[in-house]
Amino acid sequence: VDLTDGEEGWKNPLGSGSLIIKTMVSPKEKSHRPEMQQQVTLEMKGWVRKTKDLIVDEKVTCYIGDETLVPGVELALRMMGKGEVALVRMSSRFAYMSNGLPPEKTLSKKGVLANAEVAFRLHLQDIGEFMPEAGKMNPRQRIEFGSKKKAKGNAKYKEEKFQYAQKAYEEALKCVGESKDWKGADADLLKQLKALKIDCENNLCAALLGQKSYAKAEGAARRALEVDGDNVKALVRLTRILLAGNRLGEAAKTIKKIKSVDPSNQRVSKFQQTLAEKKVAEKKRKENFARKFQKEFLGDSGHAKPESARVDDEGDDKGNPTSSNAESQGRCLYAIAATIPVVIAAALGVYVYAQ
Repeated sequence: VDLTDGEEGWKNPLGSGSLIIKTMVSPKEKSHRPEMQQQVTLEMKGWVRKTKDLIVDEKVTCYIGDETLVPGVELALRMMGKGEVALVRMSSRFAYMSNGLPPEKTLSKKGVLANAEVAFRLHLQDIGEFMPEAGKMNPRQRIEFGSKKKAKGNAKYKEEKFQYAQKAYEEALKCVGESKDWKGADADLLKQLKALKIDCENNLCAALLGQKSYAKAEGAARRALEVDGDNVKALVRLTRILLAGNRLGEAAKTIKKIKSVDPSNQRVSKFQQTLAEKKVAEKKRKENFARKFQKEFLGDSGHAKPESARVDDEGDDKGNPTSSNAESQGRCLYAIAATIPVVIAAALGVYVYAQ
């Protein structure tokens, strides 16, 4: 295959030379160009430019912008008309970038190496309808588009690109919608929609945990549990969040729930051990705080200091407090303020250990 086809007739739409396109067969009739979120059907062949190894040869139907195609192919299609055939050459920036592609995802035994330049022959066969808005999708469309967005999120999560994964899962959840949006779905479709929503919420939770966004991750886990209160994956992730936040009473309840739903779950014993260690540490922290308070403000005996140990608070002959008097007043105010958290801590301690 001659991927250069001479050096004449190539267009350089970006001006950088990193993506160039050459029309081989013009559109048979005047046609508009496909736009974002519009469906296209095309035949596509692709090669590694340096080795000319064939990497893809397939017919594809997808939507512009859904990331089924590499960015360079999407850009080229948006400059083509129905029936047009074009050659496109692009740098790795518009193709597989520094990741490349493993052999199992291509027709080449070598795969696509990192930063490899590639070329495609594209035949744009049809331009279809626009992707329906999430609020107007029927149940089957919700499953179709939600599943695609979820798969996109999974790919980003595996690459540890948690922010991109989060965005994809949020887009998937918009497609899936809520139970009020599932009117007209039969029992089988309802089952699929519920499962897809739970999966997307759980995966969103994982992506948020990867960014240490615990509050939002908790929200995702709880939304999954609203659909299925016995979902083990959601319970496990919620327990991790609660333990990380030292919310020990709530964590004890979710651990108990996991054990009742899945008695053989290996995480239960680890969670129980972590919970016990945190309870001991919390008890020790409160005891240390109480001892420090007693020593600082009540003395070693545990009783209020005698009058002789207190600073005279009458002030100077003009009625102004002396420096020692001001210090005494400050210490008294500090003692009062410090007593409040001790009382609260004691009350919380009783509550936590009663769980």
